[in-house]
Amino acid sequence: MTEPTDTAPLRAELERVASPEAVQTVYDLIKRQGPELAKVVPESIGVERFSRTVLTEIRRTPKLLECSPESLLGAMMLAAQLGLEPGPLGQVYLVPYKRQVEFVVGYRGYIDLAYRSGQVKDVSAQLVHEGDSFAYQYGTTPRLTHVPLGPADEREIEAAYAVARLRTGGTVFAVIYEDDWERARKASPTGSKNVGPWVEHRPAMIRKTAVRRLEPLLPKSPLFAQAVERDETPAPGPVELADEGTGL
Repeated sequence: MTEPTDTAPLRAELERVASPEAVQTVYDLIKRQGPELAKVVPESIGVERFSRTVLTEIRRTPKLLECSPESLLGAMMLAAQLGLEPGPLGQVYLVPYKRQVEFVVGYRGYIDLAYRSGQVKDVSAQLVHEGDSFAYQYGTTPRLTHVPLGPADEREIEAAYAVARLRTGGTVFAVIYEDDWERARKASPTGSKNVGPWVEHRPAMIRKTAVRRLEPLLPKSPLFAQAVERDETPAPGPVELADEGTGL
């Protein structure tokens, strides 16, 4: 698979600074890579903002500096090409694990990609807590109703769902239960070890699992499919992404 941009200079510099003595220079390295990042970062985000969010994430999670330079570079470039920002927005998480960076897409990242396909009017993911009124049916007249009891407080999460209204007409939804999100957690390298966002952001990851289950019901989007393929896997290096095109 060919690389989307000439990242050899960036990779070589990352390798040079990987030693403990020089690891702090990674911050300067990212700042110097404006021209490289400009080739892949969407204009809606911009190189300056993207670089700032990556630097903030590295400062927040210093163990990222202990990961292989190739993996760190790959995670950065994949996030840039998908147009997803690591950090407090919860679009994507960069998780250090066994000297690799695990690339974890958040449910807000999936929702953003679904909107960008141009084929969805709106999409959301919700949690159903103990005591909520919740019912749904499939068949020729599918429908879903959810009336929360009130603030979630300490009530247990019993189910979750994602629902989207399509521009072509109609509404699709997917409902999941604990068995579903537990299978997803155990399939994740970090989730199976009870570290990373599955522990720190459990409700958000449950919502994300519901959105992933919705994907087969949505109009085809190359970027959404690519995110699903690379989600919760180690980032081995820069990859070539499909052209989003019309999203069909």
